Amino acid sequence: MALPILEVIRWKRLYYFSLFAFIISVVLFKLSPVISAIFMFSMLSWWTLLPGRISPYLMEINIGDFFTVMIALYIGPIEGAIFGFLNIWAGPIFGKAERLQLTSRISIVAIVATLLVPTIYNLTGQSVLYTLYGYSISFYTIHLASSLMISRRAFLNVMKFSLIALPMAFITNKAYLSVFGEFSGWIAGSGIGIGSEMILATGGLMLFFSLMNFREFLIQKTGSGSPLLKSEKHI
Repeated sequence: MALPILEVIRWKRLYYFSLFAFIISVVLFKLSPVISAIFMFSMLSWWTLLPGRISPYLMEINIGDFFTVMIALYIGPIEGAIFGFLNIWAGPIFGKAERLQLTSRISIVAIVATLLVPTIYNLTGQSVLYTLYGYSISFYTIHLASSLMISRRAFLNVMKFSLIALPMAFITNKAYLSVFGEFSGWIAGSGIGIGSEMILATGGLMLFFSLMNFREFLIQKTGSGSPLLKSEKHI
């Protein structure tokens, strides 16, 4: 049974990493739109990891795979593979009770699947949506093949998981493409960038959690109330 969400997330670490990524993204918004976008995409990927901590069947809500494919298409497959690799490892960085051996294997699967993105893009007639679908199919196919080399039980577990995760990946990828496709400044055919709308939205999110963090600071000083963002000795 999954642990309560407040117990399986390293909230303080997530907050400080997100704050750093947001500041860098804002500073580089005009100076280097691509790097600014990558930091913003990273922060959004970290936050959409949270549902997967409640249940592994909600992992496909993570927008990181979507951004991985976009970066592979519009910047380069190597850059996309690096982003995808780091996105996978955000799990054990910000979450607890992670199986590092499984994370290592999945991160390698993500790299291989991402390197196939340009080929998938050409085979699908340069359709971004079908490329997203192809990436998901490639990811779970490679994941299944790698699990078969471990044990029959691992293969069956991945098979059972894939039957739910793959359709969900199709749904979420189509939804994310529909949302981000409405803003040409965020994802454009000539490259990748972010718009002021995303800056404002994520800025509002960071303001909220900054206030929560300040509230916790006051609670620790006064010794009253119950902190929402639990302190972590390992930060």
